[in-house]
Amino acid sequence: MIAFLYRAWSLYEEKWMEATDNRLQVIKNVFDNIRFIKQNAMENIYAKIVSDQRSKESGFMLINCLIGITMDLLTSVLDPASVVVFMLFYFKSGEELDIANATILLRICYILHDAFHWVPACITDFADLKIGIKRLSKFLRSEEIDLKNFETPDESSPYAIEI
Repeated sequence: MIAFLYRAWSLYEEKWMEATDNRLQVIKNVFDNIRFIKQNAMENIYAKIVSDQRSKESGFMLINCLIGITMDLLTSVLDPASVVVFMLFYFKSGEELDIANATILLRICYILHDAFHWVPACITDFADLKIGIKRLSKFLRSEEIDLKNFETPDESSPYAIEI
């Protein structure tokens, strides 16, 4: 179940970032064409378009936050609950627990809890990196960049390109 939530969280975070990109693209288009919009009294139309884009973005943000809260709750509650259930069954069976075994058991639970705690952050970072690389790639492929201004430096230079 946790793995499913991690995957859903990553998916919705990517959709959230794409919705943010779309909203920012609409706003950029509005700024680029502000004179036309003002001359033709189209402010309300574009305000609705931006508002709709923001609503989509907010929806993905809300779902992403709810999934994140659910994962935090599960990872913070399930570990102690599993230790309590294990201890109940262990003591009900008539066994005794010495301090060495208890320490090892608690250390294993802590390591597992720490691993589950950092997995969502790693998935989020990878999703952010993927989106950032897509944005850079899109920017570098845009027609607005004049490639004549970029030169390939000689091999002694520490830089990949020079402007």
